[in-house]
Parts: sequence; C-alpha cells; structure tokens
Amino acid sequence: MKVVGSWLVRAWFTGPGGKRLSTAAAYNVIGRMYGGPANGKVGPSRWLSAHHYIYWVSYQPASRFWVFQIIAAAIPIVLAVLLAFATVRLVRRRA
Repeated sequence: MKVVGSWLVRAWFTGPGGKRLSTAAAYNVIGRMYGGPANGKVGPSRWLSAHHYIYWVSYQPASRFWVFQIIAAAIPIVLAVLLAFATVRLVRRRA
C-alpha cells in the first residue's frame, strides 16, 4: 500500500509469463487497457488481472525522508572534516 508522500523508486509491468515487459510493451498494455470502449467499465486493476499482467511498484516510505537527508548531508561533511584534518597535518609536517 502506497503512503502519501512516499518516494517512488521504480515501477514496472510483468506479463503473463512473469517476465518484465519492455517500455514499448508496457505502453502497448496501457494503450489496450484504456483504449477499448468496454474497458472504461472495468478498472485498471481488474483489466490487468483478467489479462494476467501485474503492475509492480517499488518505493521508499515517507518516514525514511529524514534518514536519507541525514545520510546525504553527513557524507560530504565527514569527507570535508577528514580532508581538513589531513591538510592541517600535512602543512604542520612540512613546516
């Protein structure tokens, strides 16, 4: 179940044989799903199920947002501190 504010990582279709569809094949499935006059009466989930297609979604929940932000900020800060420390040691050693 997708939660509001979550971050979509990727989404893909698998066909009746269970193999992942190419982009062109996925667009073809979407066109057939919404294209026919009778398809408007059936929801996308039912149409996909009736034709043995599955739509997969991979996402990160909204609760992990700050964890990702902290990691993304901590890595450059740690690198900057390490480089500053190495620079100070190198300059003191040469002096």
